[in-house]
Amino acid sequence: MNLDIKSPKLRTLEKLLFVLILCTYASFFSIGEWNQASRYNAIFATVENQDPNIPIFSIDAFIKSPQHNFNTGDWSFYDGHYYSNKAPGTTLLGILIYYPLYVIEKLVLNLNIESEQVALFNSWLLNFFISILPLALACIYFFKLVLLLKNDIRLACLLTISCFFGTLLFPYSQALWGSTTAAAFNIIGLYYFSQACLFSKDKAGLILGIAVLFEYSSALIVIICLLTLLLSKNRRQTIHFLRGGMLPLCLYCIYHSICFGNPFMPATSYNNPMFLDQHLAGGQFRLPQISIALQLLFSGRCGLLTYSPIFIFLPWSFYAWYKSREKRVLLIVSMASCGLFFLMNCGFNGWHGGQVMGPRYLIPIIPFGVLGLSYVGKNIKLNSIFYLLLSISFFNMLVIGSVSTVYKAVTNPYTLFDYYRLFGNGIIAQWRAPLRLILPQTEFLQRYSSFNFGELLGLSSFISIVPSALIWLICLTLLVKQMKNSENKDT
Repeated sequence: MNLDIKSPKLRTLEKLLFVLILCTYASFFSIGEWNQASRYNAIFATVENQDPNIPIFSIDAFIKSPQHNFNTGDWSFYDGHYYSNKAPGTTLLGILIYYPLYVIEKLVLNLNIESEQVALFNSWLLNFFISILPLALACIYFFKLVLLLKNDIRLACLLTISCFFGTLLFPYSQALWGSTTAAAFNIIGLYYFSQACLFSKDKAGLILGIAVLFEYSSALIVIICLLTLLLSKNRRQTIHFLRGGMLPLCLYCIYHSICFGNPFMPATSYNNPMFLDQHLAGGQFRLPQISIALQLLFSGRCGLLTYSPIFIFLPWSFYAWYKSREKRVLLIVSMASCGLFFLMNCGFNGWHGGQVMGPRYLIPIIPFGVLGLSYVGKNIKLNSIFYLLLSISFFNMLVIGSVSTVYKAVTNPYTLFDYYRLFGNGIIAQWRAPLRLILPQTEFLQRYSSFNFGELLGLSSFISIVPSALIWLICLTLLVKQMKNSENKDT
């Protein structure tokens, strides 16, 4: 029996999933490191700049010592000015959010926007709207995608929980990484791409195009979707998909023309020289390396299967999906996206992601892999092995999110096992980083450069995680109860 996706029972489930993701994710925060500073710089500098000699989007005001990479080494340099070397999505959306906030704080409340307290609040609020809220909305569409594939409420809930708590989406939501926002828009875009009506193809083109604005690599997904439509010889759907992508394409071209004088050259083309290798294509890419592939799969530093062992099922799952002959277009897009992203990272000179935990460059397509787990088998929801691996995956993410996704430069990069040692020693929210131009030497930044909700209540060590865990358990209990009610009504 097909489920009515608009039924009140399912709508209630979707709302509970939304609240679960929103409240749990929002209870963790980290200022981050160079990556986040580069994004915050572009937002703050663009809104606050009153110097006519500094171009729009320039982060000159925050690059006080480029030779020492302060306050960030993630910059691009063009025509005598510094810019963020990130895709423009976080900057453009952040400006829309920060401008009214700046007006209220600066002109109405007469607050010092450069103070530690105000700057930290603004940073958390920006991350909430740019990273967390899109992911909370995306979980609804992921839930719908699984229902579309398997028509099974329990499986849809299980895989949604797996995707948003058993993968890097969870710990990386606590800081301003564009990859998590790109993943959210990729989920929503894939949902609309799977719909038959022409207007849905417009929406898919628009939303997947927006994902590219947050993470350049998401262009691979757009290309795969476009090729799928072209090969299907459905001219009208192709036109609607391209039409939907015109707005993000225009924003992309305008931003890069303003900053770098070329509508098509990404910010990474003018990167900090420390990230470029003249012997590589574009300074960053070579042919995929088997040794890197093995590390991206199995290493303790950034092995996908080490961090989220639920993906052990993925090859069999994609094969089972292929044999089922169901939703072939979704299969092609999901499998091709996962494959091409992985190959791209195997040939990228920064494949490890720096001083971070896990294969962060795979984040935009992680939901596509979890979606493929829908076809592991009819009894996946009763499969004790899957639940065991999901439990390990979830606890891995909890450890990373509790300690920090980033760490200080060390001779030997940290592994997941090192993080378990830190967690076991009660070292929670350990990352300390500059905030705007303030070094993390004050008592305030020592305490709150990274924090969870419990620490705001005065708790410390393991105990500080308890309030976030209670929020998660309450929401999850309500979700399970509503899921059982929905299943009983449908039967």
